[in-house]
Amino acid sequence: SVSVFRPSASVASPTFEVNIAGTYVFELVVSDAEGQRSAPVYFTARVISSSGLHIELIWHTPGDADETDEGGDGIYHSAGSDVDLHLKVGGDAVNFFDMNRDCHFAAPNPQASGESTVNNARLDRDDTDGGGPENINVDEPAPGIYDVGVHYWNDWGYGHAFATVRIYMDGELAAEWSEVELSKYVLWTPFRIEYPGGTITEIFASNGGPSLHPSYPVPAIP
Repeated sequence: SVSVFRPSASVASPTFEVNIAGTYVFELVVSDAEGQRSAPVYFTARVISSSGLHIELIWHTPGDADETDEGGDGIYHSAGSDVDLHLKVGGDAVNFFDMNRDCHFAAPNPQASGESTVNNARLDRDDTDGGGPENINVDEPAPGIYDVGVHYWNDWGYGHAFATVRIYMDGELAAEWSEVELSKYVLWTPFRIEYPGGTITEIFASNGGPSLHPSYPVPAIP
């Protein structure tokens, strides 16, 4: 997780956003007026998704000196790199950025005309200023082919990013692909998921590396 305590870890009542699945261990140490420190106490929280299919994207941008900061106007500059998660339905006949069959930032809850394959897919978090996470959930996946995509929308001058995708099924980690290097405008297609059955297939390029598509064509976004 790239979350941090806000406003800091030393205030009386900090907040922390547990925005990716996994096990979190919190440690508390208190000091008295004389500076005597207590022994640490711990609290463990396990965060899982209730959806049948849960997909997470996080990324690291070495050129960003502070990946925990937020903000920017989203038009001319951002506080971090902008990498986007996609989930499209329909196999090779459907392109990414299809507004009816691709769940992404411009269509966070797409509705396929006359079909039920994507009408319960939703993008629950879109991060435009670095680090992530972004996540897509499908409560009850209908039969079909689901392709996962990661698109480097804009680096905002911070350079290459290293992306990680995790797939959870019924709350359990089913697949992970970590630290794939992306440059601006590249589309990475790491996984294909098929229902019924929930079969996950890793997608490789002809050279055996990750399947990367440079300068992937992006339509005008409304």
